[in-house]
Amino acid sequence: MPSPVVLEVKFTQTGPAIRPMRNAVMTDSVTALVTYPVDVWFSGSRTFMADLDFGGRVIERITLDPARRFPDRDASDNVWPARGPSPTR
Repeated sequence: MPSPVVLEVKFTQTGPAIRPMRNAVMTDSVTALVTYPVDVWFSGSRTFMADLDFGGRVIERITLDPARRFPDRDASDNVWPARGPSPTR
């Protein structure tokens, strides 16, 4: 069953002002909860490109389904940047 896309966007503490987005709610001074409607899946696509235009503030982390509303075998892959072992040379 298709579901909305929910992203938690965490910004750096300092930088340019965070510009509001129509589909986002600020949960604190550096965190936004962005929701895209279920309609994004109606074309049959299995991928979705989220346009995050908050201005010039640097994004530290993005988490897909931050409330863990949907079953997921490996929730660790729902975070950008990916948290994995450091590459070795």
